[in-house]
Amino acid sequence: MGRRGPPPRPTRLKLLQGETRPSRIGSPEPQPREHPPEAPTWLAVEARAVWDRTVAELDAMGMAFAADADALAVYCNAVVNHARAQQVLDRSGVLVKGADGGIVRNPANTVVNHNAAVIARFAREFGLTPSARVGLAGEAEPEDSRRLAARLLS
Repeated sequence: MGRRGPPPRPTRLKLLQGETRPSRIGSPEPQPREHPPEAPTWLAVEARAVWDRTVAELDAMGMAFAADADALAVYCNAVVNHARAQQVLDRSGVLVKGADGGIVRNPANTVVNHNAAVIARFAREFGLTPSARVGLAGEAEPEDSRRLAARLLS
């Protein structure tokens, strides 16, 4: 059986949200290297454009790490695949003629929905949705959080 309940929040996120109680901060988790991920050479041109745009935003939020390169590549490909499938769906419609001549749901709709779910899941992980960032607004500056973390975790 998998882990129950909501996923644990990273220590950095707890500190940014203003948590000061050492019992709720817990042990610091491993920290990735402090430089942005490098794009895989196999990314398609469209996925590379999504990569560049997304890494720029993650870097601005202080959340771009080399350890996330593979997950970010999956996210970028899902964005491109979603766009391509949506274009097919827009051209042909939600309902199409099936093999037996009847009306069936367009298979492109399944691809659109699957990639939308992948995008949403990874966007939450990377903090790319408004709800993922809601606790970050108006809290301590990152430099203040680092000092607080050093004091609390020492």
